[in-house]
Amino acid sequence: MSTLKKKLSRDCSIYAEVHGHESAPGILFLHGFLGSSQDWSEFMNTFYPDFFCVALDFPGHGQSLEDDEEIYAMPNLAVYIIKLLQKWPAKKWAVIGYSMGGRLALYLALHYSAIFTKAVVISASPGLQEENERFEREQKDELQIQALLQSPMSEFLKHWYQQPLFSSLKSKLGFEEMWQHRLRNDPIYLAKSIRCMGLAKQPSLWQMLGDCLVPLLFVCGVLDEKFLELNQKMCRLCPQAKLSVIANCGHNVVVEAPENLKQILRSFL
Repeated sequence: MSTLKKKLSRDCSIYAEVHGHESAPGILFLHGFLGSSQDWSEFMNTFYPDFFCVALDFPGHGQSLEDDEEIYAMPNLAVYIIKLLQKWPAKKWAVIGYSMGGRLALYLALHYSAIFTKAVVISASPGLQEENERFEREQKDELQIQALLQSPMSEFLKHWYQQPLFSSLKSKLGFEEMWQHRLRNDPIYLAKSIRCMGLAKQPSLWQMLGDCLVPLLFVCGVLDEKFLELNQKMCRLCPQAKLSVIANCGHNVVVEAPENLKQILRSFL
């Protein structure tokens, strides 16, 4: 593949946007809920040509509109991703994930340390530890699913971004472009994503943090108080982890502080 040309490829049910030379060290980019591989385009351009960059559309997002719900489950999706990465010459990869993608990035780093040499987990958690937490989250997710299926996408987005963790996002330059991209989502497939890959269904990773073999970087915004507390707790449990907190920023640091995030990522990688 040319080092001067971006190539779009589709393998089975998962869409991958690829940028760079296949012989360079690999970076896997994982987006958050409602997002797509496009969320990482600016970052992929930044890390080219030093890295071979791959950004995926999760099942139910972007161009990965998959009907089979088995691929939506995190363990199954992880296996699929490993098989996909093995198609390319790069033997070692860094993984960078935001929110839902951060949860999967942490899962990959903990379960596939022979492949991933570093992991960046942005605004994410290791999952839920207690059954009552899972039950409560499942009930909440079902309400979100009903809202998705019964309301226009614009109305769902309006309520979604009224959550306190996004309070600082709406004033940022990239918000309107992000909003327009989010409007293109198909509610039916997003509902599958929530039901099968939501926090209620994710295997808890808390007990694995202490045995992590991969250098981890946790990143969050200082205004995202819930995830700041979670990330501090994760760092205390994981000797391999460091925490980077971005000033004047909430949950979506990818949109809110892209230049700061790029510097943090390049330094870590």
